[in-house]
Amino acid sequence: MRLLIPSLIFLEALGLCLAKATTVQFGRNGQRCPGEFCLFQSKTKNLLFNDNTECLAKIPGKTTSEKYLGKEYVIATE
Repeated sequence: MRLLIPSLIFLEALGLCLAKATTVQFGRNGQRCPGEFCLFQSKTKNLLFNDNTECLAKIPGKTTSEKYLGKEYVIATE
């Protein structure tokens, strides 16, 4: 099964990455990570965001996560 997730480049091209300034500071290679805080880095498994996260994307109004990610992805990750 092939799962399609929007790439970072695609999201940035559409201007959909939110809080880019925050990820510049606290993202995986951020200016203040790991010194102060890392938004997408953790040693535990109960993460709010995956360690591979590059940016947060804004999705349209009432779009559910299943609708955005696709039913196949949701089933595969349950």
